[in-house]
Amino acid sequence: MTSKPAPHSWKPVSHNEWEQVYGFQDAFYGSILAEPGEPGLFLIATSMKFEFLRHESQDLVTQLRTAWMRMRLAYPIIASISQSKKRVYHPVQDMADLEVWANETFKVETERTTSDLWRHLVKTRQPMMRFLPKTNELFLQAEHSHFDGRGMLHFWDEFIPLLVNSTPLVLGQELGNLPGTSDDYLDTREKSPGRAAQLGMELVQSFEVQPPDTPVCYPLKNLDSLSQKPYPYVGARTKLEISPEGTSRILAGCKDRNVSLVAVWHAAMVLAAQDVQRDAGEAVGSIYVTGANLDLRKYFGNNQAEKAAKKAPIGNFHTILPCTVKPGSKSFLELAQELNSFYRMNLHEQPDIFSALRPMMQGFADAYAQGPPMDTTPCISTGGVVDYYLKKQYTGPAGALYIDDLWFGDTTTGPWLECFTWMWRGSLILSSCYNGTFYSDDEVHGFLERVTEHIKNGLGLRDSITKL
Repeated sequence: MTSKPAPHSWKPVSHNEWEQVYGFQDAFYGSILAEPGEPGLFLIATSMKFEFLRHESQDLVTQLRTAWMRMRLAYPIIASISQSKKRVYHPVQDMADLEVWANETFKVETERTTSDLWRHLVKTRQPMMRFLPKTNELFLQAEHSHFDGRGMLHFWDEFIPLLVNSTPLVLGQELGNLPGTSDDYLDTREKSPGRAAQLGMELVQSFEVQPPDTPVCYPLKNLDSLSQKPYPYVGARTKLEISPEGTSRILAGCKDRNVSLVAVWHAAMVLAAQDVQRDAGEAVGSIYVTGANLDLRKYFGNNQAEKAAKKAPIGNFHTILPCTVKPGSKSFLELAQELNSFYRMNLHEQPDIFSALRPMMQGFADAYAQGPPMDTTPCISTGGVVDYYLKKQYTGPAGALYIDDLWFGDTTTGPWLECFTWMWRGSLILSSCYNGTFYSDDEVHGFLERVTEHIKNGLGLRDSITKL
């Protein structure tokens, strides 16, 4: 089987500039690109708290900064510049050039916390790495076109070995490390003429709630009173952690009922949002519509597998598909089983789905052209089992690094909650990112507690399972 042409491969435009036209997913993020120094929708960030038992005499800041430079040579996507239609990359000319880039993109934060950085997050020209020496934390931010959530996990799994192994800096090879796009690794050819555009429009329309249905959403009392648009942005986040013991019981309950954890969590989100509507004295919505994030890496064609295996994981290789459920009088388990069927869907068995992703994302870009949507249905995304991607400890000649804590999320300038779940060292994590203009931390934490209660009750678990 021969490799199909890569329609969005990197192309030289001068002796020191390469460019890549966006793939279908990144084209959407390019369409909503903020100006540097301004808050932006779907800016992505991750932080890692660590202990590093060092064997070398070099100071820690220098070691981290050097590892960041090694990472740029191994994965030059982190030095690319996002534009509205394409990304641009300037190859390293010499060590002085690499030093200039590191000075611009690696910063030491002696006063601010990761919460401070998140609260005031704005778009930067390129991805940025910040080190917080007081708490031994690293904070990475980028455009969503640089990374997705899974890509950020892969980032840490590649960055840390470069730190502990002290590999030498070798110039002149990074151009071969530039990744393709999802379009390059997927078979996006249309099977039925005209079907791609038709299906793409159908997918976009699936996100719209049509009468007589009404949305299951999170009612906001202050939404109509805010006249300033774009809305003021205050980066906020909160999380709830379920103990390993409680998580083990949840997993056992899922296994007994033959439903996945993500389906159970999604069902609990639906019912918790209905609770909030009910408590606010509003009519309870009849349909919960959201976009489910799907990792496309597992669908890369066999002919691209070897090429994609090393470089593609660090990048943005996800997409979303509409997921619609009508709770009605269904029980928790009936909802979970319905959602379970969705999450077990094999996209290879969906005719023309890959060819429809570009017109679908273009439809979203058109919808977002006037600003973030006003919908307040909580969005969902799962990071999976983080331990599959990150080790507890990394060792090498430079020392041993132990990860104490990890977090990731993206910015939400609109009035909805971005809700995440992942497994980390035996604990189930429920997390949310949101605009603090609309929600308080206590309010969102209370919502996550409602979700937890629905999981517990829906699986027949009686005792408290939350780690307070």
